[in-house]
Amino acid sequence: MNLTELILSLSLVAAVTATQLDYSEELDAESSEALCRYQMRVVGHALEVEHIQSGRYPDDIAGLTASAFDDADFADPWGNAYDYEVTDFGCVLSSAGADGEAGNDDDIVLRAGI
Repeated sequence: MNLTELILSLSLVAAVTATQLDYSEELDAESSEALCRYQMRVVGHALEVEHIQSGRYPDDIAGLTASAFDDADFADPWGNAYDYEVTDFGCVLSSAGADGEAGNDDDIVLRAGI
């Protein structure tokens, strides 16, 4: 399976999930966190495929998220942009969590390649 096929498959999964989840402001904290972790796993899988195919992680995730979620302005369930950083050991994708402030206990972090 190549990257394009994977992204299309992930897009289908995301579309089906999006129809099952209510994206309104009424999402409770647990549902929002679960949705955030789900989104991060989808992007994380696409990042790993990109790394396997090209030997490196992309400089940004805009292309991956636009394909996987059909959304160029990809944001966490609280409306904040995800933070993405390529490191010497892989990459880190993170959400500042419900409070919108990075660097505290409610942050949600996904590390790849470590």
